[in-house]
Amino acid sequence: MLRTLLICGPLWAFFSSAGMAFVAPIYSPITGLGAVVPSAWCVRHARQPQVARNRSLAVTPLVMKDKDAVRPEKKERSQLPVPLIFADELHKNKIIKVSAAALGSLVLFRNENGEVAALHSQCPHKGADLSKGYLKNGHLACGYHGYEFDGKGKCHTPKKQKYCAKPIKVVEQDGLIWLHRAPEMGSRPIGREVHGRMTIQSSYAEVLSNTRDIDHLGVVHAPSLISDPSFQILSECQYNEDGVECNVNLPKRNPMNYILALKGAVMKLRYLPSGTSIHIQGNNGLSAHIELVVREKSKYECELLWRFSRNFAEDAIMGPVVDKVFERECIRTVLEDKNILEDGADT
Repeated sequence: MLRTLLICGPLWAFFSSAGMAFVAPIYSPITGLGAVVPSAWCVRHARQPQVARNRSLAVTPLVMKDKDAVRPEKKERSQLPVPLIFADELHKNKIIKVSAAALGSLVLFRNENGEVAALHSQCPHKGADLSKGYLKNGHLACGYHGYEFDGKGKCHTPKKQKYCAKPIKVVEQDGLIWLHRAPEMGSRPIGREVHGRMTIQSSYAEVLSNTRDIDHLGVVHAPSLISDPSFQILSECQYNEDGVECNVNLPKRNPMNYILALKGAVMKLRYLPSGTSIHIQGNNGLSAHIELVVREKSKYECELLWRFSRNFAEDAIMGPVVDKVFERECIRTVLEDKNILEDGADT
């Protein structure tokens, strides 16, 4: 017995350490001799479980139905403008923290001139969160030791050059604050508008593709737009490299139809670098404009910024009433997309 152990023991150890054995016997006070466990090699090289994704939703964002349509030139993600927040959210004495997949967390504030500025959220002194600080004379002061930074990251109190915060380039344009640069949003009605933001647990490609998909309107949004999914909302759709143009027809019960006289109206959907703009022109001279832009927060989390503007019902009496109507409808529509996208991401 002893001879067998002396000969077989080293051989077993050699083959296990060389990665040629998939299991190794160990002694366990519970199971006794002969218990079998994976070898160290198997543990190191085992395939890690991956979260299943619904690839049917991960459509290439710029795919168009017309096979002869021209595909816009693909751009690097780092070069695209990234929507952060709506400009009116950032008051002069307010600090807002946002996250972007490319840079992590950053803080937004306005300097003494009211211009928007952005810094990396981590204080260069002791690493505290700058969003928990306060504003003083147009500078962002850390809530830990009171170090003050201007919009370019320079430390003013105390004046220590080695503690410069990291500045982030942001641009305020068209009522939005953008990371890197602002895109051309196109013309839209100048008048009253409602807007909001909503977080969606899905990938950037899936959410962006959803904003450009017109085929789901009569299915996903049947509860808010129509009562019968078989009702044809859009007709005579023409695709091109910039987007798609369609004729619009909604049932009379839809508030858009009452106000815009949408029977025979024209919808123009235009691709934006980070989203989509939709312009609806009624046959009575009234028009509405919808903008949907997406910011990637992490691999499977995005924030959708939506905005609805119009050139009608702008007086002090009807304006607030119509605002509430369209705000409710917009939130309802975005929630319908959110439910579809998040359910698809979990399968």
